[in-house]
Amino acid sequence: MPDLSDELDKEEFAEFHKDFSELLRITIGIDMAFKMLDPTINSYEDEYKKLIRIFMKKYSGLALKHETRNGTLKLRIFLKTEKDIKEIFLKAASKISGIKSVGLNSFDEAQVSDAAKVTKAINGIKDKLYITYNDPEYETFTLFLIENKIEKKIEIVYDLKTASDKFRPEFKLIAFYALKSGMKKNIEFFSKAAAIGFVRVFTDEERNKWTEDFNPKLNDFG
Repeated sequence: MPDLSDELDKEEFAEFHKDFSELLRITIGIDMAFKMLDPTINSYEDEYKKLIRIFMKKYSGLALKHETRNGTLKLRIFLKTEKDIKEIFLKAASKISGIKSVGLNSFDEAQVSDAAKVTKAINGIKDKLYITYNDPEYETFTLFLIENKIEKKIEIVYDLKTASDKFRPEFKLIAFYALKSGMKKNIEFFSKAAAIGFVRVFTDEERNKWTEDFNPKLNDFG
């Protein structure tokens, strides 16, 4: 089945996956450290900020913003080249294989099998969009896009723990817009990210607590 990722250069797609996965690995480590009140966390913050700047320079189609709030680190991802959610859907999100339904206020409002309802939903897209995908080889995936009024950009809401999975729609969409604007191949990201290390080993109890506590609220993405 044709997929949005088929439109991307395979080598560039693989390099983005490698870079993005490393960025999220470090983000997860720092977020866990914040939650566990790790006293060494401050030593990583400046390097993390530099890393984000390097990533955005290499992939200029994305804007990243990190926030620390209530002992939690959140890395937010915005699209720089598209300002309209409807256009994002028509040009990219609708081309991700397995699309099942769309919604303006919640998931599964209009099934793709109902052309009239889907057309009405698409025509009504304004500042947010809920999309559900069904991949028989994996599971049901969801994608949520929202217009951030403060940043004046479209934000992709994602789960930090799973967003680097190259089969998930949020990763495919992020990769598409990251590479659509052109990847600066002369910028080395992975080795610089790996050099930060973040090798602190968390206990199973600490890791489980982090996983349980991580529950993004859609109200946080206004």
